[in-house]
Amino acid sequence: MYANSFLPNVDPTPEDAPTINISQKISGMLNELEHAHIYIAQMNQDMQQQRETIAALTLRLEKLEN
Repeated sequence: MYANSFLPNVDPTPEDAPTINISQKISGMLNELEHAHIYIAQMNQDMQQQRETIAALTLRLEKLEN
């Protein structure tokens, strides 16, 4: 995405493009949005697991310090 400067499923749109297939663009955008939602859900799950690990380690540390 960064190397190409556009989303893989949404081809670049030249400024002087005579015609644009709107259905194709919207379909590609929806596909990229689905990918983003899946990625965000996975990140949220990972963060929740990290929070639980941090809470468990914090509790262990507090017990050790006492």
